[in-house]
Amino acid sequence: MPLLATSIRSPGADKQVTVLQEYEDLLQVFSPTKATLLPSHREGDCAISLKEGKVPPRGWVENWFQHVYMPLRKLGQAYINEVLKEYLGRSVISYIDNILIYSSSWNQHMLDVQAVLQSLLRNHLYCKAEK
Repeated sequence: MPLLATSIRSPGADKQVTVLQEYEDLLQVFSPTKATLLPSHREGDCAISLKEGKVPPRGWVENWFQHVYMPLRKLGQAYINEVLKEYLGRSVISYIDNILIYSSSWNQHMLDVQAVLQSLLRNHLYCKAEK
């Protein structure tokens, strides 16, 4: 399939530049110098070989996500609250999946963090290091 294009001379350089038809409207907006900096067409860009009569795939691709199921008796916030119930109000505040651990001293804080992490580990809950 032939490309529809316009040729323009690049100011300041003695070369002829081809501007694709899709970019021709930009020639009115950009200066000729800027227009010559537009990407040129390369054979093979976005080219996908399809069998004759086939259409490119589009739409939803199934099985991209793997869903995690929690036991129906305990969901989200209630589950975290039950796991951390002995620390809630004493050194822990939890909201949905965020857990705030607070203490009056650094040494006590280290003990509280260790206790909360062990409690989470016993219940197969894990913390994200980035958080």
